[in-house]
Parts: sequence; C-alpha cells; structure tokens
Amino acid sequence: MNGTLTLQNGMTFHGTWETSARLGKGEVVFFTGMTGYQEVLTDPSYAGQVIVFTYPLVGQYGLEADASESADIQVAGVIVQTLAGNGRSNELKDWLEQAGIPVLSGIDTRTLVHTLREEGDQWGLLATNSGGHVEGDFLQITETVTTAKPVRLGTNQKGHIVCLDFGVKSSMVEAMLARGYGVTTVPYVTPAEAIHRLKPDGVLVSNGPGDPRDLMDRIETIREVALRYPTLGICMGHQLIAFS
Repeated sequence: MNGTLTLQNGMTFHGTWETSARLGKGEVVFFTGMTGYQEVLTDPSYAGQVIVFTYPLVGQYGLEADASESADIQVAGVIVQTLAGNGRSNELKDWLEQAGIPVLSGIDTRTLVHTLREEGDQWGLLATNSGGHVEGDFLQITETVTTAKPVRLGTNQKGHIVCLDFGVKSSMVEAMLARGYGVTTVPYVTPAEAIHRLKPDGVLVSNGPGDPRDLMDRIETIREVALRYPTLGICMGHQLIAFS
C-alpha cells in the first residue's frame, strides 16, 4: 500500500505503508545512529514525535528483552528507508503493528533530513492518502510520560537522589541504582516543598519530550531546588536548568 508524509511546509514524500494504522501526526525528528532503534522507539523523550531513521536498514537484529527504555512504544510514527527483518522474523514490524504505529518506508530520508536541518521544526502528517495542510498542535505531552506518583527504588547506600520526571529513561534510573544510590522518581509538577521533605542528597532533572519553553511554570521550583542541592539536568532537564 502506498503512503505519504506531508510536512507543515507543504512538501510531500511518497513511500510504502508498512502497518495497518492509517494515520499519524507529530513533530518530525531524526535519529542518526546505526543501532539502538528499540531504545529510541521506547524513549519518552520521543513521545508524540514522528521519528526518521537515517541509517538505511532498520530492524535487522530484531528486538531484545532488556533494551526498552519504557514499557511502551512512545513515538507517533516511524519513517525508514528499508524496514528489514533479521532472517528469522520481522520482529520490529510485528511489534510496531501490534502497537498501532504508522510506518512509512522507501522514501528519500536524506532529502527529508536536509529539509528538517535547514527549515527547523516541522510537523508532519503520515497517511495512506496524499496531501492536506498540516497544522502543528504543540500540546503539553509531559503529563503523558511522567510518573503518576512518587516511586522509591533501591537503598541509600551512597545517597538518595530525587528524579524530577519529565520523561526519564529506564536506563538512567538503572544506572543510579547500579552505583548504590536510592532513587525516588517524582511527577514533574512536584513542588519544591515536597522535594525538601524527601531529604535528597542530589536531584536529577530528567530528559523528556517537547519544548522547554512550554514548561516555564516549573522554572521557580527547579531554581529553588538547584540552589539547595547538587542538581544535574539531562537533555530537557539541562535546558530547564539553564532557563532557571
């Protein structure tokens, strides 16, 4: 089946539609790694986005039980040059199909990435029929990836870290636990007073999806926390600390 990607600037790319999902929409971003597609697809930082893989073959080594960065696929759509199997099965394609993720293959990803680099943010519409005007809908999606309530893991052998969760990856929490730290992951809207009551030795402001300018209401909390505790920001968290 044929499918298209239509960008906000009016450009349309034609390719092959790989799954039964009929529609997808989101900010179009690209990933340049040669491996790591499972980690990217489950990374909360990509929640609600359409991901373009620049490496021409995606799916060639299947899936791994412990490679996911969250419990679910986070992206709104996938664009590849070739959706490959591993010689034994089409694990990646089957996984995306089961999750209802639209997948478009066979397009000129180099031209698409060049457009994104030159023109900046572009929303895109993935569909089985071409054309249409694409309006960006910059909804606040942090609330869809943050923890619903505080979660405490590990022991405080080396200290206690509070993670302000804007969409933290599983591997980040696992890395702190592996080094002997207790970790309490809290919702991104947690006020500074509640963080103080947890008595952290340090604070991690995590990665997450979207634009940090949509989270300016969290800056005062981050500033207060950063002035009181050793504070590290990663990706979105780094940008939010810079704003504070």
